[in-house]
Amino acid sequence: MKQGTAFDTSFLRELVDKSFDRGEFAEAMGIGEGRLSRLLEGSVEFSQSEMTAAARILRLSTDEFERCFFTVKVQKI
Repeated sequence: MKQGTAFDTSFLRELVDKSFDRGEFAEAMGIGEGRLSRLLEGSVEFSQSEMTAAARILRLSTDEFERCFFTVKVQKI
């Protein structure tokens, strides 16, 4: 991941794991399971098309979308 702002993906992981098998979710998004795992771990950034696909599949509200993709990860000191 390039240096910069890190985002908290825990809410998104929770939604995905509650509703889908990760393999099925990855297939619905049109990506591999490895890519999905890296996205959900926060080790790579979501592309706009990946965010859009996930939001469509999960039927996210605007608030949920912001929480999934734009919650800044707080570093513990």
